[in-house]
Amino acid sequence: MKKTDNYLYNYRESGDNRKDILHEREDDDMQRIIIERLSVLEKDVLNSIKNDVQDERADMTISAVARRNFVSQALLVKLAKKMGFSGYRDLLFYLRQAQTEKEAKKNPQGSVAGSSRSLIRNYSSVLHEQFNDFFQESRGTVISVFGIENSELVAEFIVRRIMERENGFMAYKGCMMKKKDHKDKKGLMIVVSETGETETSVEMIKTAGRSGCHTIVFTANERSRAAAEADLPVIIEEKSWEFSDSNMFVPYAITAFILLFETRGETIKNEEV
Repeated sequence: MKKTDNYLYNYRESGDNRKDILHEREDDDMQRIIIERLSVLEKDVLNSIKNDVQDERADMTISAVARRNFVSQALLVKLAKKMGFSGYRDLLFYLRQAQTEKEAKKNPQGSVAGSSRSLIRNYSSVLHEQFNDFFQESRGTVISVFGIENSELVAEFIVRRIMERENGFMAYKGCMMKKKDHKDKKGLMIVVSETGETETSVEMIKTAGRSGCHTIVFTANERSRAAAEADLPVIIEEKSWEFSDSNMFVPYAITAFILLFETRGETIKNEEV
Protein backbone atom coordinates (compact mmCIF):
# COMPACT_ATOMS: atom_id res chain seq x y z
CA MET A 1 0.00 0.00 0.00
CA LYS A 2 1.31 3.47 -0.90
CA LYS A 3 2.40 5.64 2.01
CA THR A 4 0.77 8.67 0.39
CA ASP A 5 -2.64 7.05 0.74
CA ASN A 6 -2.34 5.98 4.36
CA TYR A 7 -5.48 7.97 5.11
CA LEU A 8 -7.37 4.76 4.46
CA TYR A 9 -5.77 3.25 7.56
CA ASN A 10 -5.87 6.43 9.62
CA TYR A 11 -7.24 5.64 13.05
CA ARG A 12 -6.68 9.09 14.53
CA GLU A 13 -8.90 9.82 17.46
CA SER A 14 -8.67 11.58 20.78
CA GLY A 15 -10.79 12.52 23.75
CA ASP A 16 -11.58 15.85 22.10
CA ASN A 17 -14.79 15.41 20.11
CA ARG A 18 -14.01 18.43 17.98
CA LYS A 19 -10.73 16.84 16.88
CA ASP A 20 -12.57 13.63 16.03
CA ILE A 21 -15.01 15.53 13.82
CA LEU A 22 -12.21 17.40 12.08
CA HIS A 23 -10.30 14.19 11.42
CA GLU A 24 -13.40 12.51 10.03
CA ARG A 25 -14.01 15.47 7.74
CA GLU A 26 -10.40 15.42 6.54
CA ASP A 27 -10.64 11.72 5.75
CA ASP A 28 -14.00 12.18 4.02
CA ASP A 29 -12.59 15.01 1.89
CA MET A 30 -9.58 12.90 0.93
CA GLN A 31 -11.76 9.95 -0.01
CA ARG A 32 -13.98 12.19 -2.12
CA ILE A 33 -10.94 13.48 -4.00
CA ILE A 34 -9.77 9.92 -4.73
CA ILE A 35 -13.23 8.75 -5.77
CA GLU A 36 -13.65 11.73 -8.10
CA ARG A 37 -10.68 10.42 -10.08
CA LEU A 38 -12.48 7.17 -10.81
CA SER A 39 -14.39 6.58 -14.02
CA VAL A 40 -18.18 6.18 -13.95
CA LEU A 41 -17.80 2.42 -14.34
CA GLU A 42 -15.21 2.22 -11.54
CA LYS A 43 -17.48 4.20 -9.21
CA ASP A 44 -20.38 1.86 -9.96
CA VAL A 45 -18.23 -1.19 -9.28
CA LEU A 46 -16.90 0.31 -6.03
CA ASN A 47 -20.44 1.02 -4.81
CA SER A 48 -21.43 -2.52 -5.74
CA ILE A 49 -18.54 -3.95 -3.71
CA LYS A 50 -19.43 -1.74 -0.72
CA ASN A 51 -23.01 -3.03 -0.82
CA ASP A 52 -21.94 -6.66 -1.17
CA VAL A 53 -19.53 -6.39 1.77
CA GLN A 54 -22.54 -5.82 4.03
CA ASP A 55 -23.82 -9.31 3.18
CA GLU A 56 -21.75 -11.93 5.01
CA ARG A 57 -23.04 -14.61 2.63
CA ALA A 58 -21.85 -12.84 -0.53
CA ASP A 59 -19.02 -14.44 -2.48
CA MET A 60 -16.36 -11.72 -2.51
CA THR A 61 -13.63 -13.54 -4.41
CA ILE A 62 -12.23 -11.45 -7.23
CA SER A 63 -13.66 -13.81 -9.85
CA ALA A 64 -17.17 -13.68 -8.35
CA VAL A 65 -17.16 -9.88 -7.99
CA ALA A 66 -15.93 -9.45 -11.56
CA ARG A 67 -18.62 -11.81 -12.83
CA ARG A 68 -21.43 -10.05 -10.92
CA ASN A 69 -20.39 -6.66 -12.26
CA PHE A 70 -19.63 -7.83 -15.82
CA VAL A 71 -16.05 -6.54 -15.65
CA SER A 72 -12.62 -8.11 -15.82
CA GLN A 73 -10.51 -9.03 -12.81
CA ALA A 74 -7.88 -6.66 -14.18
CA LEU A 75 -10.30 -3.75 -13.76
CA LEU A 76 -10.80 -4.62 -10.08
CA VAL A 77 -7.04 -4.64 -9.54
CA LYS A 78 -6.75 -1.31 -11.35
CA LEU A 79 -9.54 0.15 -9.19
CA ALA A 80 -7.79 -0.97 -6.01
CA LYS A 81 -4.47 0.54 -7.10
CA LYS A 82 -6.14 3.83 -8.00
CA MET A 83 -7.35 3.99 -4.41
CA GLY A 84 -3.85 3.40 -3.05
CA PHE A 85 -3.97 -0.34 -2.40
CA SER A 86 -1.56 -2.97 -3.66
CA GLY A 87 -4.41 -5.07 -5.03
CA TYR A 88 -8.03 -6.19 -4.74
CA ARG A 89 -7.44 -8.20 -1.57
CA ASP A 90 -6.19 -5.14 0.34
CA LEU A 91 -9.16 -3.09 -0.88
CA LEU A 92 -11.59 -5.78 0.25
CA PHE A 93 -9.93 -6.04 3.67
CA TYR A 94 -10.18 -2.27 4.15
CA LEU A 95 -13.86 -2.14 3.13
CA ARG A 96 -14.70 -4.98 5.49
CA GLN A 97 -12.84 -3.38 8.36
CA ALA A 98 -14.54 -0.04 7.71
CA GLN A 99 -17.92 -1.78 7.63
CA THR A 100 -17.16 -3.58 10.89
CA GLU A 101 -16.24 -0.35 12.69
CA LYS A 102 -19.28 1.42 11.26
CA GLU A 103 -21.60 -1.33 12.51
CA ALA A 104 -19.88 -1.42 15.88
CA LYS A 105 -20.58 2.29 16.41
CA LYS A 106 -24.24 1.96 15.41
CA ASN A 107 -24.99 -1.32 17.15
CA PRO A 108 -22.14 -2.41 19.43
CA GLN A 109 -24.08 -5.30 20.92
CA GLY A 110 -25.28 -7.19 17.85
CA SER A 111 -22.64 -6.40 15.24
CA VAL A 112 -19.63 -6.96 17.47
CA ALA A 113 -20.84 -10.34 18.66
CA GLY A 114 -21.57 -11.49 15.11
CA SER A 115 -18.32 -10.22 13.62
CA SER A 116 -16.25 -11.53 16.52
CA ARG A 117 -17.56 -15.06 16.10
CA SER A 118 -16.34 -15.15 12.50
CA LEU A 119 -12.80 -14.17 13.57
CA ILE A 120 -12.45 -15.54 17.11
CA ARG A 121 -13.12 -19.25 17.34
CA ASN A 122 -13.69 -19.23 21.10
CA TYR A 123 -15.65 -15.98 21.23
CA SER A 124 -18.27 -15.58 23.96
CA SER A 125 -19.69 -12.78 26.08
CA VAL A 126 -17.59 -14.13 28.97
CA LEU A 127 -14.39 -13.76 26.92
CA HIS A 128 -15.37 -10.22 25.95
CA GLU A 129 -16.14 -9.23 29.53
CA GLN A 130 -12.88 -10.72 30.81
CA PHE A 131 -10.98 -8.80 28.13
CA ASN A 132 -12.70 -5.62 29.34
CA ASP A 133 -11.91 -6.40 32.99
CA PHE A 134 -8.22 -7.00 32.30
CA PHE A 135 -7.92 -3.63 30.57
CA GLN A 136 -9.80 -1.80 33.29
CA GLU A 137 -7.60 -3.30 36.00
CA SER A 138 -4.47 -2.28 34.08
CA ARG A 139 -5.48 1.37 33.70
CA GLY A 140 -2.65 3.57 34.93
CA THR A 141 0.00 0.91 34.29
CA VAL A 142 2.02 0.24 31.14
CA ILE A 143 0.62 -2.59 29.02
CA SER A 144 3.32 -4.77 27.47
CA VAL A 145 2.73 -6.23 23.99
CA PHE A 146 4.99 -8.83 22.41
CA GLY A 147 5.19 -10.58 19.06
CA ILE A 148 7.93 -11.80 16.74
CA GLU A 149 8.17 -12.24 12.97
CA ASN A 150 4.73 -11.76 11.36
CA SER A 151 3.08 -11.50 14.77
CA GLU A 152 5.20 -8.42 15.44
CA LEU A 153 3.05 -6.53 12.92
CA VAL A 154 0.00 -7.23 15.08
CA ALA A 155 1.88 -6.25 18.25
CA GLU A 156 2.94 -2.93 16.71
CA PHE A 157 -0.63 -2.20 15.66
CA ILE A 158 -1.99 -2.98 19.13
CA VAL A 159 0.50 -0.62 20.79
CA ARG A 160 -0.28 2.16 18.31
CA ARG A 161 -4.02 1.68 18.72
CA ILE A 162 -3.86 1.80 22.51
CA MET A 163 -1.64 4.89 22.57
CA GLU A 164 -3.69 6.81 19.99
CA ARG A 165 -6.82 6.62 22.10
CA GLU A 166 -5.43 8.83 24.91
CA ASN A 167 -7.85 7.31 27.41
CA GLY A 168 -5.62 6.49 30.35
CA PHE A 169 -3.97 3.43 28.83
CA MET A 170 -0.28 3.23 27.96
CA ALA A 171 1.49 0.49 26.04
CA TYR A 172 4.84 -0.41 24.57
CA LYS A 173 6.22 -3.29 22.52
CA GLY A 174 8.56 -5.54 24.45
CA CYS A 175 8.94 -7.74 27.51
CA MET A 176 7.03 -7.19 30.73
CA MET A 177 8.18 -4.15 32.70
CA LYS A 178 8.82 -4.53 36.41
CA LYS A 179 6.09 -2.91 38.44
CA LYS A 180 7.67 -0.12 40.46
CA ASP A 181 4.59 2.02 40.92
CA HIS A 182 0.89 1.23 41.09
CA LYS A 183 1.57 -1.85 43.20
CA ASP A 184 -2.14 -2.10 43.92
CA LYS A 185 -2.94 -2.46 40.22
CA LYS A 186 -2.74 -5.49 37.96
CA GLY A 187 -0.44 -5.19 34.98
CA LEU A 188 -1.28 -6.65 31.58
CA MET A 189 0.84 -8.60 29.10
CA ILE A 190 -0.49 -9.22 25.58
CA VAL A 191 1.35 -11.80 23.49
CA VAL A 192 0.72 -12.44 19.80
CA SER A 193 1.90 -15.84 18.58
CA GLU A 194 0.28 -17.63 15.66
CA THR A 195 1.58 -21.08 16.62
CA GLY A 196 1.55 -20.44 20.35
CA GLU A 197 4.67 -22.57 20.62
CA THR A 198 7.45 -20.00 20.27
CA GLU A 199 9.70 -20.43 23.29
CA THR A 200 10.12 -16.70 23.84
CA SER A 201 6.37 -16.08 23.70
CA VAL A 202 5.58 -18.90 26.14
CA GLU A 203 8.27 -17.69 28.54
CA MET A 204 6.91 -14.12 28.34
CA ILE A 205 3.50 -15.35 29.46
CA LYS A 206 4.94 -17.43 32.30
CA THR A 207 7.10 -14.55 33.56
CA ALA A 208 4.21 -12.09 33.46
CA GLY A 209 1.98 -14.54 35.29
CA ARG A 210 4.56 -15.07 38.03
CA SER A 211 4.78 -11.30 38.53
CA GLY A 212 1.04 -11.11 39.14
CA CYS A 213 0.04 -9.65 35.78
CA HIS A 214 -2.91 -10.67 33.66
CA THR A 215 -1.96 -12.33 30.37
CA ILE A 216 -3.78 -12.39 27.02
CA VAL A 217 -2.57 -14.32 24.00
CA PHE A 218 -3.78 -13.98 20.41
CA THR A 219 -3.04 -17.30 18.71
CA ALA A 220 -4.39 -19.62 16.03
CA ASN A 221 -3.54 -22.77 18.01
CA GLU A 222 -5.97 -23.49 20.84
CA ARG A 223 -3.89 -26.51 21.94
CA SER A 224 -0.64 -24.58 22.19
CA ARG A 225 1.40 -24.02 25.34
CA ALA A 226 0.79 -20.28 25.09
CA ALA A 227 -2.98 -20.80 25.10
CA ALA A 228 -2.68 -23.10 28.11
CA GLU A 229 -0.47 -20.69 30.08
CA ALA A 230 -2.36 -17.45 29.36
CA ASP A 231 -5.22 -16.22 31.54
CA LEU A 232 -7.21 -15.38 28.42
CA PRO A 233 -6.46 -17.13 25.11
CA VAL A 234 -8.08 -15.48 22.08
CA ILE A 235 -8.14 -18.10 19.33
CA ILE A 236 -7.98 -16.46 15.91
CA GLU A 237 -9.28 -18.00 12.70
CA GLU A 238 -6.44 -18.14 10.18
CA LYS A 239 -8.20 -19.43 7.07
CA SER A 240 -10.73 -17.81 4.77
CA TRP A 241 -12.89 -19.71 2.30
CA GLU A 242 -12.42 -16.79 -0.09
CA PHE A 243 -8.61 -16.93 0.10
CA SER A 244 -8.01 -20.57 0.92
CA ASP A 245 -4.38 -20.36 -0.17
CA SER A 246 -3.59 -17.47 2.18
CA ASN A 247 -2.84 -17.26 5.88
CA MET A 248 -5.14 -14.59 7.33
CA PHE A 249 -3.87 -14.64 10.92
CA VAL A 250 -2.33 -11.14 10.86
CA PRO A 251 -5.32 -9.21 9.42
CA TYR A 252 -7.82 -11.28 11.41
CA ALA A 253 -5.89 -10.78 14.67
CA ILE A 254 -5.78 -7.02 14.06
CA THR A 255 -9.51 -6.86 13.34
CA ALA A 256 -10.31 -9.05 16.35
CA PHE A 257 -8.37 -6.71 18.63
CA ILE A 258 -10.24 -3.72 17.21
CA LEU A 259 -13.58 -5.40 17.88
CA LEU A 260 -12.68 -6.24 21.47
CA PHE A 261 -10.81 -3.05 22.33
CA GLU A 262 -13.20 -0.54 20.80
CA THR A 263 -16.18 -1.93 22.71
CA ARG A 264 -14.69 -1.99 26.20
CA GLY A 265 -17.42 -1.40 28.73
CA GLU A 266 -20.13 -2.60 26.36
CA THR A 267 -22.11 -5.61 27.55
CA ILE A 268 -22.77 -8.04 24.75
CA LYS A 269 -26.38 -9.07 25.24
CA ASN A 270 -28.70 -11.33 23.34
CA GLU A 271 -25.83 -13.68 22.57
CA GLU A 272 -26.88 -16.41 20.18
CA VAL A 273 -26.31 -19.94 21.35
